[in-house]
Amino acid sequence: LWLGRNKIPRIQNLEGLTNLRILALPSNRLTRLEGLEGLTALEELYVSHNGISRIEGLSSLHLLNTIDLGSNGIAEVEGVGHLSLLEEFWCGQNQIASFDSLVNL
Repeated sequence: LWLGRNKIPRIQNLEGLTNLRILALPSNRLTRLEGLEGLTALEELYVSHNGISRIEGLSSLHLLNTIDLGSNGIAEVEGVGHLSLLEEFWCGQNQIASFDSLVNL
C-alpha cells in the first residue's frame, strides 16, 4: 500500500488489512508510529521524511525485515531489538548522536 506524498497526520483505520505486507507512508505529516498493531503480516515499512521523533509501536510486527525511518527527528535507536528478521534498517538524516543504542540489533 503506497500512500506517499500526502498530508496524512496519523496512521489509522488499517486494522482490517491483516495480510498487508508492505506499507509506504513517506513524505506525510506523521509524528508517531501508531496504529500498526493489527498489521502482523507486515514485512516492509517505509516512513521516511515525516516528523517521527521516536521508534515505537512496532512490538507486534515480528515479520518486519525492512524499515525506512530516514529523514525524521529520531535521536535514539530503540524499540527494534525484538525484530529478529530485520535485514534492512534505514535511519539516515536523523538526530542520532551515538552508536551505543545499536549494540542490541
